[in-house]
Amino acid sequence: MVCVSGAGANLLINMHETFFILGGSVSAIAALAHLGIIVSGPRAYRFFRAPDSYADAVARGSHKPHVVTAIIATILFTWSAYAFSAAGIVAPLPLLPWIITAITAVYMIRGLALVLQLYKISIFTAGHQVVIRDLVFSGIVLSAGFMHLVATIHLFRNLPATN
Repeated sequence: MVCVSGAGANLLINMHETFFILGGSVSAIAALAHLGIIVSGPRAYRFFRAPDSYADAVARGSHKPHVVTAIIATILFTWSAYAFSAAGIVAPLPLLPWIITAITAVYMIRGLALVLQLYKISIFTAGHQVVIRDLVFSGIVLSAGFMHLVATIHLFRNLPATN
């Protein structure tokens, strides 16, 4: 626990709650970024390293990439809700420990792409060289994964024992 004093009151903040709040915030920001991609069009799809076929399809007037991107945004908003639930900010959501574990695993696996990218191996942008923003995106995802991992370990350690 961290003790924060201010305005004459002490506030106790559990580090695992803080990590869930930070991880949930990363998910929410990523969801908003995906919505921004939809609004911004082909250039945003290219900047955020979506497959060229997505940007080309949007340029031709197809809505399929927008639908896929909206689904991803919805998933990320859901992940955010689960992290905030684990932090105690919102009501407990169904299967919370198990879904948080799955979210953590996805973030960690995706974030570990950073290791390959450091060796200039691009697994998400076939035919493209790894650029700095790829490393930044993977670093953010890996950071979110670590925040979730630390908090999830604490969550499981403190689950009530079942008989």
